Amino acid sequence: MLEQTHFDAIILGTGLSESIIASSLARAGKTVLHLDRNLFYGDHFACFDLKTLLRVLCVERDETSPFYAAYGDVEVVLRIGSKEEVEGLVGIQKREDTAHEEPATSEVAQDPPTDDGAVETNIPTQTSTPNPISTILDFLTQNANLVPVFKSLLADPDPSATVASLDPSDPLLQKYNILTHLLTQSRQFNIDLAPKLMYNRGPLVELLISSGVGKYLEFKALESVYLSWEGKCELVPGSKEDVFSNQSVSLVDKRRLMKFLTFAVEYEAQPDVYQDFATRPFIDFLRDQKLSPRLISFILHAIAFAVDRAGSQTITTVQGLALTQRHLQSLGRWGKTAFLVALYGAGSELSQAFLYGGIYILNFPISTLSRSEDPDRRFKVVGSDGGEYTSSWLVTSSNYVGNLPQGMNVDMKSTRVLRAMAILDKPIHDDTNLTVTVFPPDSNNNKQGIIAIQQSWDVSACPKEYYILHLHSPSPQATHQDFKAILSSLSLDPLITVFYSQTVQVPSTMWVEDHLAFVGSNVVDVDFESAVRDAKAVFERIVPDEEIFGGVVAEEDGE
Repeated sequence: MLEQTHFDAIILGTGLSESIIASSLARAGKTVLHLDRNLFYGDHFACFDLKTLLRVLCVERDETSPFYAAYGDVEVVLRIGSKEEVEGLVGIQKREDTAHEEPATSEVAQDPPTDDGAVETNIPTQTSTPNPISTILDFLTQNANLVPVFKSLLADPDPSATVASLDPSDPLLQKYNILTHLLTQSRQFNIDLAPKLMYNRGPLVELLISSGVGKYLEFKALESVYLSWEGKCELVPGSKEDVFSNQSVSLVDKRRLMKFLTFAVEYEAQPDVYQDFATRPFIDFLRDQKLSPRLISFILHAIAFAVDRAGSQTITTVQGLALTQRHLQSLGRWGKTAFLVALYGAGSELSQAFLYGGIYILNFPISTLSRSEDPDRRFKVVGSDGGEYTSSWLVTSSNYVGNLPQGMNVDMKSTRVLRAMAILDKPIHDDTNLTVTVFPPDSNNNKQGIIAIQQSWDVSACPKEYYILHLHSPSPQATHQDFKAILSSLSLDPLITVFYSQTVQVPSTMWVEDHLAFVGSNVVDVDFESAVRDAKAVFERIVPDEEIFGGVVAEEDGE
């Protein structure tokens, strides 16, 4: 229990919004207690190593936990291959395992235990011919805590007995071997539950600069954005030079595209151009500008990111122009695209980077949450350890709606996003590691629109020989088959693909009471911009006379 029991604000949850709010209030001189029942930062934007991700999605299914209850529709597909592929992969694994061993030893070398007690084992080569069965059995023996992962993913009540009974030529052995091989390297993976990008001139990047937090993080520029059009992936132009060097677009279309993009950058200054279409569908306005279907798809799907089948038809012209402008204004700052990618996983890294000045406690289950008429102690949080803490303000993520005092009702709506994470042994586009590829509805036998974000070792997402492909669809009608159609159309055979859905509760209003705010988890958008807007709104309500992180850079630069 803490000695201090009263705070200006208690923050529940460690998503990006909550972390920005906690840090900015502390910098403004407020006392802050920041709590989370989870063992990790980031909430639904957390980043895990491979074994933790598989446990969260496939093994540790605690439906009483609001966090775990948000994940469903889980399906895992492992590659199945020939005897040659099995032996080839084992050969790679053996070389990796023995690369740093002392020669002429027969002892089993072990890495230090991980935080959860798992031991990653390096098994020295005993013979010149790799034996996949003995390799897998040794791994299961040394990592008994990972046996439930094998049981769940392979629907096998006794993985060791199954592997021991398989013939080395059995293609089924490849599944067990791939899983063993990947889990051996688990700590080299940093896999986002909901990967996000950052606009180069978006509010998050500007906040990272003004707060000084950005100096504690590392980023890479996204290399390219692609759009699937008529069965082929085409590079989305990121500059005037890209537009005019594109050989697949006619000169007339290039001029029309440049005219539109020039207008969109400062569209507010020319309301007469779009006012008749302001509340009409954006796609109607684009057609009125005499843009070809290909150019309309470039703008609508790969610049405005309106990929949902229904949404792409109903997004208004004003909304579409604002999204287009946001993208265009972020071009030309870093790299060839409008985006940055955070190293080591965006959600967890960003949330932790904002830690400052308050008291932060993970793994803090809440027993009760109550309120009183005392204006200085409106809210009381009681932990499962019996500790009682009061505050004048309460900010909470939607994961804590079930802890609200009896009689306090909050209007919540569910938002569902279908996702897939695939580990590849080749990139989806040659010579590019960090990419976004947009697949509009019906472009590759997919009924719903899909956005694919490819990450690599460049951002420490995986070992150097692999790539992580994240796919997501904002459409409520999306199915696993939409993702499988994309993978098939690209001739991809991932080592492992994990399909899952995120269903989060989003409050219809931020302020439930004058001093109680709910901030939601926007799992639909590809960026973090709404998290920054929510954080600023809460800060300005609590500290109305100050700018968020005001004066921080000047103070630090003067040290």
